[in-house]
Amino acid sequence: MRGLGIRGACQGLTALLILTCPSVLAWQFPKGCGTRQFNEKLDRKEVEALQRWVNDGHEPWRIDNPELVAHQKLLQLALSVRGFGAHQAPPEQIVRREHYAVYLYKSVVGNKTYRVTVRKFQWLVPIAGKPQWVIWVPTRVLVTDCSKDQRR
Repeated sequence: MRGLGIRGACQGLTALLILTCPSVLAWQFPKGCGTRQFNEKLDRKEVEALQRWVNDGHEPWRIDNPELVAHQKLLQLALSVRGFGAHQAPPEQIVRREHYAVYLYKSVVGNKTYRVTVRKFQWLVPIAGKPQWVIWVPTRVLVTDCSKDQRR
């Protein structure tokens, strides 16, 4: 008797993902809630300049504190975007990998959540000098609003 093999295992995994993903997606994006996405328009030269600035000793937390980078991005949006509310800290860490992290903040008032993605870009290694000295950069904020006036 032969085992499943790679093909059978892949087919089984695919079927499992198809069956479970709808429930996972429903949890991530509640039905009827409004969402707004803020994608950071990354200017490579500006990010490289920020890396050099950190290399010079300014804001060293950008190297090893992705949570603080995410929090700083939310504060920046709160000052510039109408209707952007206060959020609770500390956030819930959704994902944390070597070069990628996602944090979930909950609003103090109302039913909003703020999902902030930050990344470390490998193209910054030559400027940073070492991979562990590369800065975290905010790339996306997803706001989900489940307050009554946002439900469809």
